[in-house]
Amino acid sequence: MTMFMLAARNLPLAASVARVHLGRAGLKATSVLLRRSPRSIRRQVSAPLVRHFRPELAALAVAADGRAPEARLVLSQAIESLNTQESQAQDRAGSPTASASRRRFAQAAVVLHDVPLAQRALYGECSWPPAPGAPTGANPRGITASMAIARSMVAAEQGNIDAAIAHLHGVDRSAARTLQARLVGERQVLRAELLSDSVDDPQRPRRLRQRSGALSALHVVSGALPEQQSGYTVRTQGIMSAQRHAGIDAQAVTRLGFPVDIGVFAASAQATHEGVPYHHLLPTHGIPVPGRARQEMAVDELSRLVRRLQPDVLHAHSKHENAQVALLTARRFGLPVVYEARGFLEETWVSTGGDQNTDFYRWSREAETRCMQQADQVVTISSAMARDIVMRGIPAHQVHVVPNAVPSSFADRPSGGHREQVRAEVRRRLGIPADARVFGTVTTLNDYEGLETVIEALAMLRDPMLRLLVVGNGPARAMLAAHAQNAGVGEQVIFTGRVGHQHVRDHLDAMDVFVLPRRDTAVTRLVPPLKPLEAMAVGLPVLASDLLPLAEIVQPGALGEVVAATEPAEWAERMNSWAGDPDRVQETGARAAAFVAAKRTWAQATQHYSGIYASALNPAPVARPSLVSI
Repeated sequence: MTMFMLAARNLPLAASVARVHLGRAGLKATSVLLRRSPRSIRRQVSAPLVRHFRPELAALAVAADGRAPEARLVLSQAIESLNTQESQAQDRAGSPTASASRRRFAQAAVVLHDVPLAQRALYGECSWPPAPGAPTGANPRGITASMAIARSMVAAEQGNIDAAIAHLHGVDRSAARTLQARLVGERQVLRAELLSDSVDDPQRPRRLRQRSGALSALHVVSGALPEQQSGYTVRTQGIMSAQRHAGIDAQAVTRLGFPVDIGVFAASAQATHEGVPYHHLLPTHGIPVPGRARQEMAVDELSRLVRRLQPDVLHAHSKHENAQVALLTARRFGLPVVYEARGFLEETWVSTGGDQNTDFYRWSREAETRCMQQADQVVTISSAMARDIVMRGIPAHQVHVVPNAVPSSFADRPSGGHREQVRAEVRRRLGIPADARVFGTVTTLNDYEGLETVIEALAMLRDPMLRLLVVGNGPARAMLAAHAQNAGVGEQVIFTGRVGHQHVRDHLDAMDVFVLPRRDTAVTRLVPPLKPLEAMAVGLPVLASDLLPLAEIVQPGALGEVVAATEPAEWAERMNSWAGDPDRVQETGARAAAFVAAKRTWAQATQHYSGIYASALNPAPVARPSLVSI
């Protein structure tokens, strides 16, 4: 089937995805279009004339160009200008002109995930929000439907789902009803209502495996390579590739609508990536907004696939939405479910500014816990996460730690040549002196990665032969680049932007020491990243923040060192020590590579997964040590 025919087939699905975006915020759809448009278009939309008349559109164009701090500044200046005009005119926010502007500015701030800015846009100098103790859904006379919608969106962005729904009560407008339906649907999923309601439903008895052929596992995942490159999708690929080499018939199925829902319109229902089969659930008639109806459709679509593939085990991976669909499907067929909790969504949300005292946090945590309780076996990726899971009431003998790993072949150089040749070529291309000492990292540039600490340490050292090589992209890139310039080390910090996973290996060769300066947050105290294992596999020692999941990887003194998070002076001292001792760098890197080759490959992980699957397939209780790990 040609790409044109596939795109035509997926057109109803793409239209339904667009409706979902529009149902949450019209400017959200605009933001998606801007991110996928040519840079010349984004430049035109962010031009001075647009900034004057429609600053919210200019802000979204700037953000789509990777300059989030500047986008927030554009919007902030527009809000301050509006507040000043109202104050001078003694106007109130209830006027049609002011309300329209505030609504648009607030929606743009929500798209930028800046709740304080959205609140400033909404309330300005007026008497809203109501005084403490007032009903959460209070909608005083004079508040327009558009303003109520904007306030609902801000409440939802804060994680206050019930309050967001309440803001829309009694608002007689199509957009309000659409948004309310979406929020109600999100609440249904977050509260795992369909899963809870089905607990007492009759289900088929556990099907015992009788065939003698290869064990088959169907992995239920959110996204996949090559359309989505992340630690999540790389781990999925690594697990399944190793399982297939070991004789397990491992296949994967992505969430309902993927990858059409990320703009890959000419997607096929079946694809193979580097020998691993992926199935995409792409109904020809489109999909509903998030909620019970979408979950029911996902279960029906997955059931058809299960009926055709006849897997022995359903292996669901974070987040809880995948686990809910897998558990509901498994009941129809009497199949066991292994749930792999790779991270805790609610803690990640808190690390980016969310509040624990919200509906979103509480319901997300409860949904994750409920899925773990109903799964036959639970897998996670660090001892810290395993302890958290056991504290939720999950029996310790059902919890297994399978840490991040790398393919056995990762140390091979896809570009060919010797390390010194590759190292010299990459450094030449990036403008790094051949004899520089390079500290580097490969990551998504989020705030909690803490790279400003290394930049400050570099500025303290004032050594012109030191470099920081940052491979990757993300929302914090512009802030980090500005920070480096202000610290006087702009020329010593090299940002490559996003690099294809197949090219990461060569960039690691250009480094001497891998750095992982993560901040101390709820999520970083639990969830380890994948990238340091890749760095160690090619012979790099790791300098990391002193957090338990990172210390488990680094084994301080053996494969690298840990340093107090957000302490630039300590980082400067350790970096100076490593830079001045190349023999130590080489010896520690060699130990790191040997450790990964012996203990942290997906081939070793596959052996452990085989035991987990056997436990899930065997309904009889089996005595097993607590928190089994490899």
